[in-house]
Amino acid sequence: MELWYGLFNDALREIRGTFAFRLFFVRTLITSSPPDPMDLVRRYLHRLAPRIQGESDEQQLMRALRHLEYILRKYYQKTNT
Repeated sequence: MELWYGLFNDALREIRGTFAFRLFFVRTLITSSPPDPMDLVRRYLHRLAPRIQGESDEQQLMRALRHLEYILRKYYQKTNT
């Protein structure tokens, strides 16, 4: 997993916006298939879904997953045409 941590740590230094980081995150998951995607989600949760005041860890995680699902549906869903 160290390779993946290095990749995302480099991305954190280069990518400023939260949405841009989410897009990079999803593209990387789709194209590279890391062995433990949820480990990466948890490790980079602070950038995928910055904490909202009063939010629990579980709520933050669920919000991040909803954001990632939105990106998957909007940008990567195959059309039935």
